[in-house]
Amino acid sequence: MIMFFGWMIAVALAIWWPRSGDGNKARVRAYTLLQRAASLHVLGFLLWILLLGIDPNDPYLLLILFVVSILGVISLTPFAVSMLGLDVGARWVGIAGTTLSVFFPTGVACYALLTLVGIYAGAAALWLIAPALGTLLLSGAAAWQLMEAYAVMRAPRARPSDHVDP
Repeated sequence: MIMFFGWMIAVALAIWWPRSGDGNKARVRAYTLLQRAASLHVLGFLLWILLLGIDPNDPYLLLILFVVSILGVISLTPFAVSMLGLDVGARWVGIAGTTLSVFFPTGVACYALLTLVGIYAGAAALWLIAPALGTLLLSGAAAWQLMEAYAVMRAPRARPSDHVDP
């Protein structure tokens, strides 16, 4: 249990700890995009929990909330890997972490979209419209930010031999 809380704190610090970027504009842009995407994903994930329809009178409520919080930390771990990869200068680790990070918000967005289809078909409760739309928009925005961060990290770096004096 203590390890889980340590993991949760370490992931949060790895993502939202302030970074300077050492004057590298691309790295600062990647940091900003990853932090925005993680923030949007957390908000979308919290709305996704509403879509699950957890009953507050369930005798296993604490167990369910513990499992959901584990899923939340697992979904944020690739974001932390991306940030730490950029910190140590291993661009490929940042790219791999960003690639893995895209799967979590897009999965939540697909679930929200299917919930909206279920509402339209009459198979789901009407009150789920607001959380489903919010989840879809937030998770979609997180995925968009992650794709932009991937593009920033994949951009070719300028080599000293590419510099031309006027």
